Amino acid sequence: METGPLTEAVQSNKKAEWLDFLHTVGEVKQPFLALLKELKKPAQKITHWATEDLDDSGGYEGTLDGADVTAYGHALRGNLSSVAQWIRKPWMVSHYADNTDAYGIKNERAYQKQKAQARLRNAIEQVLLSEQDAALESGETPNRLRGVGSWLANSGHSSDFPVAADLVVPTNCLYTAALADFSEDDLELMLRNASILRDSAVTLDAFVGPALKARMTDFASHDPNASDTNAALRQFNQNGADGEFLSAIDVFKFDSGTVRAHLSYHLFRTRTAGARTATVSNNSGYFLDMSKWAIRFLDKINHSDLANGGGGERGFYHATPTLVCGVPKGQCMVRSAT
Repeated sequence: METGPLTEAVQSNKKAEWLDFLHTVGEVKQPFLALLKELKKPAQKITHWATEDLDDSGGYEGTLDGADVTAYGHALRGNLSSVAQWIRKPWMVSHYADNTDAYGIKNERAYQKQKAQARLRNAIEQVLLSEQDAALESGETPNRLRGVGSWLANSGHSSDFPVAADLVVPTNCLYTAALADFSEDDLELMLRNASILRDSAVTLDAFVGPALKARMTDFASHDPNASDTNAALRQFNQNGADGEFLSAIDVFKFDSGTVRAHLSYHLFRTRTAGARTATVSNNSGYFLDMSKWAIRFLDKINHSDLANGGGGERGFYHATPTLVCGVPKGQCMVRSAT
């Protein structure tokens, strides 16, 4: 139970004579947080930062002999901003749960605190990889940071926190069609379009759902240009020593750039329950230049104890992060609902 108290009745691993083992699900990792650099604490809940367009192009006309300088230029810097969002995960151990033996758990209080901290880290990863837009606290709506999905969206940004047209990701760097139709040609085209915006090849870290990751691995299994009369060639690697079948590709290199794929289970989660968005979470992914992203904590991950009102020990872990995006343009997104 995420928000309610832990009671004896809901302890599925309560020690019993006929059940002397404990089955646990492996810890969920946070690949985006692991690669995200951290900047200093912001001064206010609304964070502002200067940014500039990627376009440094200009003409190359020559100059007449003896001509004075009469025209001038300067580099323009824009402004982006977002909001710090307060996230917390409470825990509680009821009287009977605290006095009940559970196999493999020596200290129920320490165990529940550890799990609450893990839920908080997952929640931070989920909100960063969501598509919610920035919003200021109003009525029953809390402060909300802008997730990656909204940063990379071509339109629809909050009017309170606009993204200048020169910084917005163009539609040719976004794929929204069916996942079954997503091919290596589509991926290469997105990378080429991103590299043209930067005047250089790109290296992007891809945070992709299981279905999209499998689709990308399948690129190497079939010839996308095989004709109807020529069967596609099935390619795979086999480990001779272990006899293992290997069908996983994590790095994709094209003329215009390189993609390093990271499997993520935190994409496009719902805000209230953290549930996977139907089909979108598994079928979609972000292709990011991690040098353009950072996290800033108005309040880092920490714990607060609450008074025991008689029902049991309790407390909560909380943090107040905001996500900083230097320049959205020059990055890619796959958002497929089918």
